[in-house]
Amino acid sequence: MKAPVSFLKQIQRHWVEILVVSLALIATILAVIFVSIPARQKAAYANVSIKGEIVRRIELNQDATYQVDVPHGTMQISVKNGKIAVFSSPCPGQYCVHQGEKEHIGDSLICAHEGVAIYLVGEGETTEITI
Repeated sequence: MKAPVSFLKQIQRHWVEILVVSLALIATILAVIFVSIPARQKAAYANVSIKGEIVRRIELNQDATYQVDVPHGTMQISVKNGKIAVFSSPCPGQYCVHQGEKEHIGDSLICAHEGVAIYLVGEGETTEITI
């Protein structure tokens, strides 16, 4: 009677097949995850609200700079290539300036010091974020 081949010896004999099957399984899992993640849509507008009240609606399809009067001065908002950013603000921390550019539906720029929320929406949307 022949002695059984150990498990480690079987792995050594079939390592190529095990590697190919493992890589195929990983690729399949990654493909399923990638397909199931919805694509983020570009926003059409940005609503600027101060303390919960919408004070301006900005179209994102036109490059421009806007000035918005806020409680402690003036905030400058820039739109370029469909992206919006806070260019300057009278707030001390400048967190709103450092948030960078936003372009997708659901994105927001917040300046808590000035009570400003800029939220990006699609065509016909009015969803509001308040702080």
